[in-house]
Amino acid sequence: MLNVPYKQLRGFGLAVFLLAIAGCQPNDQVATQTPTTATSKQPNFLVILADDLGYTDLGYFGSEISTPNIDDLANNGLVLTNYYSAPLCAATRAELMSGTDHHIAGEGLMDVNVDGYDGYAGRLNDKVVSLATRLQNNGYNTFMTGKWHIGKQAGQRPASRGFDQSYIMTPGGSMHFAEGVDGLMRMGKVYFDNDQVVNELPADFYSTDFFTDKMIEYIDGERDSGKPFFAYLAYTAPHWPLQAHDEDIAAQKGRYDEGYGILREKRFEAWKAIGMGKASDELPNLPDDYTAWEDLSEDEKAISRRTMETYAAMVEHLDRGIGQMLNYLKETGQLENTVVIFQSDNGAEASPGYAVLGQGADNSLENIGRVGSFVFLKQGWAEAGSAPFRQNKTYTTEGGVRVPAFVYGPKLGIEARRDDAVIMTYDIAPTLLDLAGIGYDNVGAGKLPITGRSFVELLKGQDFTQRRGPNDVIGREHAGHGGIRKGDWKLTWENKERFWTGRLPKEGEPWANSGDPIAVDRLNPGSPAGDPIGEGGPWRLFNLANDPAEKYDLAEKEPEKFAEMMQAWAEYVDTHNILVKSGQP
Repeated sequence: MLNVPYKQLRGFGLAVFLLAIAGCQPNDQVATQTPTTATSKQPNFLVILADDLGYTDLGYFGSEISTPNIDDLANNGLVLTNYYSAPLCAATRAELMSGTDHHIAGEGLMDVNVDGYDGYAGRLNDKVVSLATRLQNNGYNTFMTGKWHIGKQAGQRPASRGFDQSYIMTPGGSMHFAEGVDGLMRMGKVYFDNDQVVNELPADFYSTDFFTDKMIEYIDGERDSGKPFFAYLAYTAPHWPLQAHDEDIAAQKGRYDEGYGILREKRFEAWKAIGMGKASDELPNLPDDYTAWEDLSEDEKAISRRTMETYAAMVEHLDRGIGQMLNYLKETGQLENTVVIFQSDNGAEASPGYAVLGQGADNSLENIGRVGSFVFLKQGWAEAGSAPFRQNKTYTTEGGVRVPAFVYGPKLGIEARRDDAVIMTYDIAPTLLDLAGIGYDNVGAGKLPITGRSFVELLKGQDFTQRRGPNDVIGREHAGHGGIRKGDWKLTWENKERFWTGRLPKEGEPWANSGDPIAVDRLNPGSPAGDPIGEGGPWRLFNLANDPAEKYDLAEKEPEKFAEMMQAWAEYVDTHNILVKSGQP
């Protein structure tokens, strides 16, 4: 028997147990209900996902980066000020597609396939039915361009998960220009055009431009079908490696000469000035390994400035791509019947860099951001990107999982305002299905149900009966970083390793093949029982209503609340099949 507890059936109930033992289909080709007849009243859906975009990297939230098109969506839409992603990209994508927690959907640990554990398949597993399939089976055209990252092999890609047309990248990252895709990153063949491997990208390929153009092509090609569309536009910007057009980088020159410490303070004050925070709010504590701008050498400062200039260039180009997409819909008369959802997939990326990637890159100062370079944003600038919140991507702290998100659709009754309801990425699927008038309670044999909560009432300005309250529990976990929120209280655990990849590729082996099955003991659970995997801790307790920056640990001052939250963590582990320490040496 395995030492690590994996209570697969407890907490799901008899009904789900019977579904689970009935067997499951190899992919999503199963009807979720009797297909409805699509009508002009059914809205189109455009879901836009930015990759590793920080909360305060957008002009709307106080950034100096120019993002007028994204800001327009926020200014004229419903801004969800308490919106949560998963701790990193693949897990968030699994939640978006499945409507349930990523541990149930198969992405318990990114790119890691643990033998015998459906929740740790390293991909969107076969026990959930994708949002695209549910819409496809009920009269929608379904399109995707961009980063998939929840299944690399045949039968796992978008063509098998409900998308009529798709042009996608399968792994977590790749070059943004055509040159170097198969070189520096050792990715192998990672692009697929309608499930056919792409052997050569266009010479003028740049990820943001290409994904936008291809999505417009897909939508325009079906305009006469009379069917509504679901368009999933999953940009890879501004994910590493940071690369942008020369003219976009040049436009940023001099903007970041003061350094990331001052930028962080300016963004935080701008955040408060627009009413996102209280005047009494404080900046979060900085990590122990944080290096102040003043401690960098002049050469290090020059490289760091150029890196941030490239990042800002990518964000501004992303904004123009989104503007192009929206302008097309407006000019063709489709925007007024389209619900647009925008979010980042996690907090800002504070990557330390991965030695196995980018070997042989030309990272000379003048080449940073160009073809052949391979640089990461790193910690200082990422702290500015998450200014009001603690830490960054991969952590379950607010800076890792609280992300910018808004819903636009003024012609469909979605009013411009802000709301602080706690909304999760896995709430998107039931909400869109409700807007489309498609039921989702009747799942096929062997399939697990949607567990997210529809916030369609919130979009329509009605009494939000599904609003999460003081007794509602939300769990977050990935790679040994754990977190529980219950009302305004939050419990966190941090692994000493910021991220655990499972297995790095061997010399000469493409990175894309690193998801081979591993034995559960490879995770090295250790002890004591019930804590997240890895070395870390201690558990810390915060009150987000008074301390959104998670500065003041109340674990010792509030022992009863601490015990209550620890019990909530234990229940989350139990009901969501999370691999934790077993108590065995």
